Amino acid sequence: MIKLWDTAKGFYKKEVGNGYNTSFWYDNWFTKGVLVEILGPRGVIDMGISNEATVAEAVLGVRRRKRHRTELLNAIESEMVAVKEKLWENVEDITPKYAFITWLAMLDRLTTMDRVARWNSGVDVTCALCKNAAESRSHLFFECSYSSQIWEHLMLGILRGSYTTNWNAIVALLKQSDRDKKRSFCLRYGFQTIIYVI
Repeated sequence: MIKLWDTAKGFYKKEVGNGYNTSFWYDNWFTKGVLVEILGPRGVIDMGISNEATVAEAVLGVRRRKRHRTELLNAIESEMVAVKEKLWENVEDITPKYAFITWLAMLDRLTTMDRVARWNSGVDVTCALCKNAAESRSHLFFECSYSSQIWEHLMLGILRGSYTTNWNAIVALLKQSDRDKKRSFCLRYGFQTIIYVI
């Protein structure tokens, strides 16, 4: 078996997935093979990517794309761009807990005080954040003065003219498919993050 390792490893290919479990240098994710074997130790310096970096860290990290003198290094840079686009498409899988809480909010199943009052009639339903109104899903997201400040701070630049704090209007914006991909991602991810944090 050990004698066949060199032959067998040519057939082994690592799927990138979300990129966080795939080593940039030591896994076979690149079309031409394992990068450390192709480029040697000098590759770390030429590419400017840490020896311990994952594919996600290398591709999504703050790093300027370089133009190299060799075709091989330029081919790696090109494949990194393709992987980056694929990771952006699948980035919603990175935080499933945000998606779960958002799903509960969309179904109006979060334990807001108006729902708690249905089970226990002696409960104070006043919003714990602003102390001004009864706490419901619509109030908490984003009619409450506290949560509306967070929403405005994160989303005003993304939504621009269509900015609103009304729950139903926000849900309608999320369902629109005519936005560009990155803006749509930022809106959805920001929405999920804010709901999770509040």
